[in-house]
Amino acid sequence: MLNETFVKECAVTARQRRKSRPEGKLARCLRSVERYMKKHGHLDAKGVKVVSQKTRITRRKVLRLLINLLHQQLHLPIVDLRGLRPKHIEKAIQHWEAEGHCAATLQNYLSVIRTAAEWIGKPGMVLGLEDYLVDPSRAKRKYATDTLQGPEQNGIDIRPRLLIVLKEEPRMLVQLLLAAAFGVRCQEAMLMCPHLADKEHYIDVNRGAKSGRDRTTKIRADFQRAVIDLAKEYADEGCSTIPKQYSLKRWLNRWKTVVSRKAGLNKANGCNPHRLRHGYAAMLYEAITGHPPLISGQVLPEDFDPAKDRLARLEVAEDLGHSRLNVSSAYIGAMSVCDFSDAPIKKQGDEEGNDGKPVDKKERTSLSGDDDT
Repeated sequence: MLNETFVKECAVTARQRRKSRPEGKLARCLRSVERYMKKHGHLDAKGVKVVSQKTRITRRKVLRLLINLLHQQLHLPIVDLRGLRPKHIEKAIQHWEAEGHCAATLQNYLSVIRTAAEWIGKPGMVLGLEDYLVDPSRAKRKYATDTLQGPEQNGIDIRPRLLIVLKEEPRMLVQLLLAAAFGVRCQEAMLMCPHLADKEHYIDVNRGAKSGRDRTTKIRADFQRAVIDLAKEYADEGCSTIPKQYSLKRWLNRWKTVVSRKAGLNKANGCNPHRLRHGYAAMLYEAITGHPPLISGQVLPEDFDPAKDRLARLEVAEDLGHSRLNVSSAYIGAMSVCDFSDAPIKKQGDEEGNDGKPVDKKERTSLSGDDDT
């Protein structure tokens, strides 16, 4: 007769059969990854500082990607993470190289693998990226942009797309405007409490700040004042512009649906939300120096002032939440081309020799040699 006792007995039998079922090599190896993540994943490579949740997620993602790749595509299965060998790393990196991943992505993958090698007691096993690549020249990373990425600087009108966002989720439009007006990251815009952040002449950027690095951003224009006042209308006192019924995770999922898919503010269309930060950086630089950012190969204006250029770069780096001067090169181009570009910056009035090259050109100090600010 069917009753509750019979169902419980069946459940016990089923659980016992699942436990007795032999695990495959892939499952066992993935389980070992979880063990090491639980033991070491929350600490940095030296095992001293606690890392962010994003770093932990990235580590798990890369290690699982590596193990799945070894088992399913490269046919080099290992039973435990401790079985990782130099040949496994070499084959994986070359596979990712063939897929067309950029140097930055490959470097990030290798960094996670290097940290995992420390966990399994094999320090020094992981070499430099160039030692694994078929084409070692691809290991060179690019730290300075050679084109301005802001929508306005590229002649892209994003207003029609913003109107789509307005129709779907007005609060998301407010958050995009905050990103455009103050150069904040999207998550910083989401978590910002407008009533608390507004200090009349500047705003406090603290909630959601990357690496917990709080900063202040000056209110320099009427547009910025209008945006922060609009944000207050969509937020209660002491609250962010995220609706109360949404958690941050749910709001981020909704953001992808509305902003990326429906409005088309994505990388494929050349106007993803992060480029609003690039646009802000370019406008701030121009407001301070009086001329747009100079990309490698462009002619410097006659009234170019190195002191103003440095000041503008410092302001850009600080407003965007960075402390190093050379980070500004990723947004507004490098000041010195000897480290960041193959094309020289020429100054108006430079005399040219018979070979077409400028003579008596003044050497300019590399950004990479500047101290942290």
